[in-house]
Amino acid sequence: MILGFTLENMFSIKTRQTISFEVNSNENDKTNHFVDIGGKRLLKIIALFGPNAAGKSNMLHAFDSCFRFIMNGFTNLKPKEDIDFRPFLFDEESAKKPGYIEIVFLMKETKYEYLLTFDKNCVHKESLNFFPKGQRKLIYERLCKNPDNQWEKIVYDFKWGDIFTGSKLRISSMTRPNVTFINTAAQLHHPLIQEIYNWLEKLYLPIIIPSHQNLLFWTIGQIEKDEKQKKALLSFLTSAGFDHIKDIIVTDEEIPTSFLERLTDSERAEFKNNDGKYIVKEIFITHQYKNRYNLPVYDESRGTQRLLELSGPLLTIFYNKMFLCIDEIEASLHADLQEFLITTFLNNSSGSQIIFTTHNQALMDLLSDESIWLVEKGKDGGSNYKCLAHLPRIRKITSRKKLYKEGKLGALPETSVFKMNKGEE
Repeated sequence: MILGFTLENMFSIKTRQTISFEVNSNENDKTNHFVDIGGKRLLKIIALFGPNAAGKSNMLHAFDSCFRFIMNGFTNLKPKEDIDFRPFLFDEESAKKPGYIEIVFLMKETKYEYLLTFDKNCVHKESLNFFPKGQRKLIYERLCKNPDNQWEKIVYDFKWGDIFTGSKLRISSMTRPNVTFINTAAQLHHPLIQEIYNWLEKLYLPIIIPSHQNLLFWTIGQIEKDEKQKKALLSFLTSAGFDHIKDIIVTDEEIPTSFLERLTDSERAEFKNNDGKYIVKEIFITHQYKNRYNLPVYDESRGTQRLLELSGPLLTIFYNKMFLCIDEIEASLHADLQEFLITTFLNNSSGSQIIFTTHNQALMDLLSDESIWLVEKGKDGGSNYKCLAHLPRIRKITSRKKLYKEGKLGALPETSVFKMNKGEE
């Protein structure tokens, strides 16, 4: 599980900001909101609240972008290709500096700490430490001696912990400046690094955004592979109040030649199956009223489609220990359905974690104080993140939604009355 992560100089995040999943308060009576692992209590869920443009989504997108680079740069980037790095741009100095990410996690009840500093050109610094019996010990450290030099002349110094054995020179020499060492070592099958890499890879699901075009097909793909998943999904929909949905039917339709001729080679390749045929999936939802009716999925309401999209990842993390980011969980969903999703996750998950953004203030009274994080823009344009549990003088019995609406927690839009100048008509 994730203990926390820290970001600096990325998107709207200027100064170092940390999101922590560790429960420090002894007053948390919502026991289904956290799990105890080796004496550490870790939150299952964190929600980011705040006005538009405060930086709620940026925290999730920055983390997702970094994680994908850490894990996939070796295969996704060509030599000399730029890293997808977006620094804080409302400051001339920040725009020239590298970004920073730190991920602290528990694997087999042992704490690990991964640090990475990088810009679009190369990795500046990378290190991996672990904490056996609570003591910090180095696995490896990689430090760039000349990050502003030409790509071919960039040089790294390495330090190795006692636990790191094997092909140090071979792996370090094959680690390109625009790729992480953990990714390279895993690709070259270093046993220790590959174990950690594989664990992280299984932990993380890609971010879910409001207009996620492929998520529905991913969910449908899960139920096509496993009939038990399909039964679980239909049961999930029934619990959500969609008891009239009795089946989900998927058929393969061959694409007409006249349509294929209008596509590019790369576009056609997306539809080609293992048999060499060009196939598109047709999805129908079976509704039971007086009779049964099969409705094409794209004729369903956007709310129904959204619930179907989210059901696949949610059921996946019920059965597995995973980490999931959801941007705007309320998109196209009724407030009661949002509460249903959160409550269902908290009641069913034993080791997965979700961090999500929302504008639904009612969710504040559903969550623990440690799970509520408030996001505001500073005067310098940088996003700042604070946990509600860390604020002073918050009465335990008071509605968090009420305090928030009254402006006592901050992180609200600052609006004023707009009056049109009649002379401008």
